[in-house]
Amino acid sequence: MAGAALVFAANNEPGANQTIVEATRRQGVPENAVDKPELSDLIMPAIIDRAPVAVSSSSPGTASVLARIMRRRIDAILPSLLRALARFAARLRGAVGKIIMESTQGRQYCCDRHGQTPRQSRC
Repeated sequence: MAGAALVFAANNEPGANQTIVEATRRQGVPENAVDKPELSDLIMPAIIDRAPVAVSSSSPGTASVLARIMRRRIDAILPSLLRALARFAARLRGAVGKIIMESTQGRQYCCDRHGQTPRQSRC
């Protein structure tokens, strides 16, 4: 563990994760003991990565199995083309923003969404 910035303890042997946690704490290294929030310095969310879009589900370490179930269900309902759709939207963002900002209704909509008046913001 020398030089480690982070350690994950994921061992099924009784007491092994506790031993790993104690060793990492002596060295001042943060750790995550998988499915053991009482031993962990940090909690890792269940992540759905559709870069450039990411969704995560997490519990404060008390229901990691539930977070994984939620991740699977969310993953199943996200369209398979989400990545392509997000990239397409990114390419159009500047042009769409310009069109919206050139219209009075578009500026008002933008400002309403951000809770500001047109004078308060560059919306």
